[in-house]
Amino acid sequence: MTFRNSYITFLFILGISLQNLTSQDNWMMQWQGIQQTYINPAYTSEKSWEISAASTALDFQLGNLNAGDFIEKNTAGVNIISLNRLASAIDGKSDLMATGQFNTIDVVHRIGSITFSAGHGINYEFATSLNPTLIDILANGNVSYIGKTVELGMPASASVYQKFYLGAAIKTGPVNIGVRAAYLNGWHHMHTEKLSSQLTTGAEYYELTIANDIEIYNAGIFEYRGIDDIETIKGINDYRSLFTANHGMAFDLGLELKLSDNSGIFVSTQNLGSIKWADRAQKLTNNTTTTLKGIDIEKVIDGEEDASIEDTLLSVFSLNQENLEFSQKVAARYNAGGYFSLAGTTFSALFNFKDLSKIQKASVHLQASRPILSWLDLGVNYQWRSDAAFNLGVMAKTEFGPVVLFGVCNNAWSLLNPSRLDGLSGRVGAYVGF
Repeated sequence: MTFRNSYITFLFILGISLQNLTSQDNWMMQWQGIQQTYINPAYTSEKSWEISAASTALDFQLGNLNAGDFIEKNTAGVNIISLNRLASAIDGKSDLMATGQFNTIDVVHRIGSITFSAGHGINYEFATSLNPTLIDILANGNVSYIGKTVELGMPASASVYQKFYLGAAIKTGPVNIGVRAAYLNGWHHMHTEKLSSQLTTGAEYYELTIANDIEIYNAGIFEYRGIDDIETIKGINDYRSLFTANHGMAFDLGLELKLSDNSGIFVSTQNLGSIKWADRAQKLTNNTTTTLKGIDIEKVIDGEEDASIEDTLLSVFSLNQENLEFSQKVAARYNAGGYFSLAGTTFSALFNFKDLSKIQKASVHLQASRPILSWLDLGVNYQWRSDAAFNLGVMAKTEFGPVVLFGVCNNAWSLLNPSRLDGLSGRVGAYVGF
């Protein structure tokens, strides 16, 4: 197995072993430690050194769906995706999102009032919006749309890239200011700049007209040479190196105001940048309008219409390919929050806005935790999203001398009833501080 594929495989194996406990670090202000750097570049350490390795965070959301809406058992007792169930359950557009990080190493070193940070991680992000009309036609056919024109397109975006960063945070009185600069190296990317396919079913003779306005950008996922010649790029061996020719830069910014020894507020932005995709980068387009008026069965039997049918279908699904470098922003995050301690319990609140291509999501997080034993902190957290108002989770941190282990998940409640699962988020990790 190649080095890069090993990284990605490990990330997914770890996520599965945690029953897909996945996350976006919105709880990190709850405890003092290097984990705060994942969300707040203005973090200043109280220790001389802190080092973290192999911290993993994942996050997936099913929009206004849950697993029971489209999973069913077949006659063999195997769980399968049912388009019929999905078509019945989906109500309007549903955004599917998955983001995450595998932080291979993070290091913090304090010198006087300045905290320096450095690290490496692998980020991935995916987003799409399910089209209820397309799902209905795939499940039940287009009889309900005779005499109508409907949209079948589904926007999508996906990226996998490395992030190497260096940063510094300075403490000046009650104010902490932090900035990180990152070099990005892209592995895989695809996004739809335009993805419109309008289907018209004629009312009189039921002829089908498909009008396409498609513009797709791809690098490192597949090579398109024709509708019958698509090669999937499998991994590191296709690049001959851990690094590709896809280069980018990004910045993280943070500002924290200490209101007292036990309270404060902060704002931060993450991943403000882009990657220029050059390695096997392609622009794929289709701007055709095609009408299928029917098939003469006798000519098909005689072999006279085979070519015309094939040409018609190729005009619908074929893409014009152009080798072209392009730049695309990575998924940015914007955070604002506060925290305070009262009677041994720490409370925090956070607003998070996530921008993945053309899909944006806002969420609110509330947390509370307190020491249960000298070496153990436990807490609860609540997450609100516009398409899922109730997500209750748990968090835990243990300290054994300089070694700290931590873990958190949002929406742990759904683990008690997996059929109602509509998303999970969380992070696990460890670090040493001295």
